[in-house]
Amino acid sequence: MKYIYALCFTLPLVFWGCGNTDTAGGNSTETENAIAFQVRDSKGAVLGNVAYKVLSSEFRADTLQRLSDKDYLYYGQSDSKGNIVLEKHQAGNFLIEFQKDSLLSAFAYSVQDSTERSDEIILQKSGRVTGHVNLPEGDSFAWVFVNGTDRIVKTDSTGRFFMENVPSGAYLDFGAASSVEMDDLGSISSLIKPDEVTFVNVSGSDSIPEPITVMELSLKDYISDWMRPLQSPMALTVRLDSSNLDFAQIKNGGKNLVLQNQKDQIVPMKVTYWDSTNARGILQVRISELSDTAGYYSLVELNDAAETSVDVWEGASDSLYKALNTLVLGTFEYDTRQNGLPSPIPVNFWYQSASEGGTISPAADDPIAYPIEQADSGRAGRAAHFSYTAIDPEYAVFGTTLSNGERSLAQLDSLELWIRGDGDFYVALEDLKDSTSEGAKALHKGACTSGWSRIAIRPQDFSPADSIFGNYGWDYVKYKVTTFSVFARNGHDIWIDDIRMYGVNRDDLK
Repeated sequence: MKYIYALCFTLPLVFWGCGNTDTAGGNSTETENAIAFQVRDSKGAVLGNVAYKVLSSEFRADTLQRLSDKDYLYYGQSDSKGNIVLEKHQAGNFLIEFQKDSLLSAFAYSVQDSTERSDEIILQKSGRVTGHVNLPEGDSFAWVFVNGTDRIVKTDSTGRFFMENVPSGAYLDFGAASSVEMDDLGSISSLIKPDEVTFVNVSGSDSIPEPITVMELSLKDYISDWMRPLQSPMALTVRLDSSNLDFAQIKNGGKNLVLQNQKDQIVPMKVTYWDSTNARGILQVRISELSDTAGYYSLVELNDAAETSVDVWEGASDSLYKALNTLVLGTFEYDTRQNGLPSPIPVNFWYQSASEGGTISPAADDPIAYPIEQADSGRAGRAAHFSYTAIDPEYAVFGTTLSNGERSLAQLDSLELWIRGDGDFYVALEDLKDSTSEGAKALHKGACTSGWSRIAIRPQDFSPADSIFGNYGWDYVKYKVTTFSVFARNGHDIWIDDIRMYGVNRDDLK
C-alpha cells in the first residue's frame, strides 16, 4: 500500500501544467522576460478574474507580521479569459499562487535573462498538510514555513502541526525553525494534491514510521434503508466497538486515525466520539459524491500525524444534516399516544403515572383521554399536559420507551424540550432494566415557570451521580438507555412540548 508521505530529501523542481519556453494559445509577447499564464478549471474551461500573487521561491514568512499586497513581487487578477502577463519579469526562481473562490493552486517556475514563456494552469481545490517536527530539548513548539508563500504555523508541544488551504499542484518546500533561536530544524519537498491530506515529516529523519491498518470496512454496510435515496455531500456514521476494532492497539484517543480509499487517498473523516475504556467509538465519514460509497476503505493509524480539522458536512443542506443527526420524540400535534420516533425504530407509546402517594390526570389507566391540549401562553400548536399532586418524595411521571432493549446514546450532543407549569421537573434518560429498585437514571433538575422555557441538556448538564432517586449519572447510563421520562413534583400542572435529541439518529435506537 502506498502512502502520501514526503521523503526527506530535496526533489527536483517540477512544473505543473504545460510549461515550456514557447508561446501557447496565442499569448505570445515580444517583451524581454515576459511570462504569460492562462488559467482553466479541471474540465478545461477558461477561468476569468483569477487572483494571483508571486514571491521568490526562497521567501519565508515572518513570524510576527503578515504580508500586504505591496510585499509581493507581482499580484493582481487575470483578465476575463484567464490571461495573466508579467512583463519585464526579474530573473530567479519563483512561486505563483492562483485563487478563485475555493480553488487554490500554485506553480513553480524559473526565469533567466531573455526568457519568454507561456503556461496553462489547471486551477483545482486546495490541499491540507499535517506532519511532525522533532523539537529541540526545552522548546515547546517550532515554526513551520512553506517557502515561497506567506504560510507559517506553530506546532503543538509534541511537534505536530496542521495546515489548511495549502495551494495544490506543485512541489512545495517546507522548512522548520526552532521557536527561540530560529535554528534550522530541517526541510522537505512534497507534492500537494487537491482536496487531499498530505503527511509531511520536517524532522531531518531518514525514516518514517510505517502506518498500521487497524480495520477494513465497506461504507455500504453503514447505509440504512431509511437514508435512501442518498444525497451528496453528506456524512455517514460508522459505529465502532470491540466486535470490529481492537481498541487496545489504538493510541492517542483515535486522533491519529485516517481513512484511506483503494487509491490510497485520504478520505475526510472526523472522530466524533471515543471511549477506549469501554471500547466505543464513532466516526463520521464525508461522502462528497455517491460513488464514494463503493469499494473498501482502510482505517489507518499514523504514528506522527496531528488530528485534522475537517468539516465533513461542508456543503450539505441543513435539512439533510437534521434528518441524519436528529430524533424527534414528540411534537404532540395529534391525538395519539404513539411517540414521534420514526421507522425503523420500534413503535412505542407515551404513558403517565404517579407514585403511590401522588395523583395524575388524565389517570394512568384511562386509555381514551389524551394528555394533549393547546400549548397557549405564547406558543402555537399543541402540547402534552397533565395535572398532578405530588409532594417530594412523591412524583408524577410522563415518559416513553425508546426501543426494544438497552441502547447506547453515548454520542448524544444534546436533548431539547420545552416546559411550562409550576413545581419542579426532572428530565431523565433511564435504564429501567437495571437491577436497582428505581432503575438507573441520568437526571437533570429544573424549576417550571409560567411561560414556556426551552430546556437544552448536554451530557455534562446531567446531575452528578448520588444514587438518590436512582440517579447514577450519565456515564453509568449512556450505554444502556431504555426510557425517556419527565418527572414532576411540588406543583399542580406541567406542559411539555417538542422533545428532540441531537447527535443521534434512527440507527442508534432501531
